[in-house]
Amino acid sequence: EVLVLELGVDRPGDMDYLLSLIGTPTIGVLTHVSNSHLEFFGTVSAIGKEKGKLLGALSEDGIAVVNADNELVLKEAGRTKAKVLSYGFHKDASVRAEHLRVIQEQRVIEGVSFKLNYAGKTVPVRLPGILGQHQVNTVLSAVAVGIALKMNLVDIGAALLDFKPLP
Repeated sequence: EVLVLELGVDRPGDMDYLLSLIGTPTIGVLTHVSNSHLEFFGTVSAIGKEKGKLLGALSEDGIAVVNADNELVLKEAGRTKAKVLSYGFHKDASVRAEHLRVIQEQRVIEGVSFKLNYAGKTVPVRLPGILGQHQVNTVLSAVAVGIALKMNLVDIGAALLDFKPLP
């Protein structure tokens, strides 16, 4: 029912090419803009503009899922006509994690837990095998996509118990 594609760019023009292959996406996720691939772009701003083309390609009835913890991502969110759904630890994120805690059993780290907040609802989430905040941020992007696809927040939280990170 849903096709998920990763559109990775490492030089100018890559996003244009990838978008020409897939057409108009329904949901676009912009996770991070940083100094990776500077060799071909020259500036972090140029990287952001290239990645931001994904959000610009969304139609008005699409949904842009953006990382509220990355200022350069938020800057690119201004390029879209779509509804913007932000995620992260930032207090203004639409889909927000709070009270992140490490789960520890007999001095062995088992994973993390946090409160997942969206639209006034809070659901406890437990992620066995997840060890860092950066991994939680990735999970939050997937949660935001689930919400964009009209999935129930409680069902999303329950499904995350089965999540297994790569070794």
